[in-house]
Amino acid sequence: LAGVDAVRADFSEAQMGNVKLRGAILAEAVLIKAKVTSADLSHIEAPRADMTQGTLTKSSMAGAKLPSATLVGVNAASVDLTDCQVDLTDAVLTDVKAAGARLPGATLIKANAANADLSDAILTGVKAAGVKLTSAKLIRADIQNADLAGVDAVRADFSEAQMGNVKLRGAILAEAVLIKAKVTSADLSHIEAPRADMTQGT
Repeated sequence: LAGVDAVRADFSEAQMGNVKLRGAILAEAVLIKAKVTSADLSHIEAPRADMTQGTLTKSSMAGAKLPSATLVGVNAASVDLTDCQVDLTDAVLTDVKAAGARLPGATLIKANAANADLSDAILTGVKAAGVKLTSAKLIRADIQNADLAGVDAVRADFSEAQMGNVKLRGAILAEAVLIKAKVTSADLSHIEAPRADMTQGT
């Protein structure tokens, strides 16, 4: 299905393991509960696509564009987006399971990733100003050189995260957990962090 024009197509609950969708146009497509595993999703264009409760494990998404897409509850564990520059601007990523995912350099500006599990994820250099990370898990995540200015990270867990050179200007970190986090050479100006736990942090 490489290069397929599937604008507004409905793939709800479809079994799409190993499918080749490289360069496909999936604008406003519906993939609710679809199982898209070990698939080639590189260079897809899927603005406003709805992937609610879908599965994307072990899929390649190099160069994918998903602005304003809905990925509520998606299982994206171990998805490799290295060198992707994936665009998730304004995307809904609430409850996403993306532990161990690789998203270096991704754009997550104003995305909603509340309650997402990004533990052990590679998020170096992400552009995520204004992202919502309320109650998200970023345990041991590598967030170095990321732009998280104005992030809403109330009750987020950054335990043991690598946060060197991160931009957190104006971030809301109320009740956030940063136990043993390494926040070096970072911009923490104007943050609000009442009741945050930075025990043994750097």
